[in-house]
Amino acid sequence: MRVISVLSPVLVTVTLYLFVFERTALEAFAKTGDIQALVAVAYPADTTNNSAEKSPLNENGQGPEKAAEMDQPQENRVHPVKIVAMRSQAAMVNTAVILRGRTEAARQVNVMAETTGKVISVPLRKGSMVTQGQQLCQLDPGTRMANLADARARLAVARTRVPEAKARQDEAQARLDEAKINNNAALKLSAGGYATETRVATTQAGVRAAEASVQGAKSGLESARAGIQSAEATVAAKEREIDRLT
Repeated sequence: MRVISVLSPVLVTVTLYLFVFERTALEAFAKTGDIQALVAVAYPADTTNNSAEKSPLNENGQGPEKAAEMDQPQENRVHPVKIVAMRSQAAMVNTAVILRGRTEAARQVNVMAETTGKVISVPLRKGSMVTQGQQLCQLDPGTRMANLADARARLAVARTRVPEAKARQDEAQARLDEAKINNNAALKLSAGGYATETRVATTQAGVRAAEASVQGAKSGLESARAGIQSAEATVAAKEREIDRLT
């Protein structure tokens, strides 16, 4: 029993030594089963000093190498360091980081229609991506197209009135010129005693009437031109109203 108690620590010490410092030899023994190779590693033979004489010891029981090492300064002494070797294997390392959060708009814009009407387009879902110039909403035009056609027709009629008013002005101007000629002739005949004062008064009245006709024709021409501008403004308003439907 005493022998077993002495051998147990020795076996434990050898096993720990092999596990820590001779893991490679232990793995080779597990694969091949060669006990001699394991013993050779655990207890290596001294093949360098078998044929040589042992170095004499000094008075402290130390060899010359140890004595020379002890003679060196403390900072220059070489201290042995125990190391442990470990086999490394390459493996994939997951460096992804999973985070949870929510997105938030940098700014918000309220898009409002400038006219009223029923929405006839398919509504966009909240959070949809849109681009510049993309249609967001379409309203029912209703009678706006008919109103635009009516305004364009009125514009065409107003444009036809300008030549008519211009012709009336030219006709009134011609009558005025004729009245002035008649008036000059009456004045000359009256001066020579060949025309009565009544004729002179009649020709002068004709001149004033012709001048009034010319003024009326000019007013009619200006009114026709103003009608064109009004009709054009109406057409532009109708077209702008239709553009607001999108």
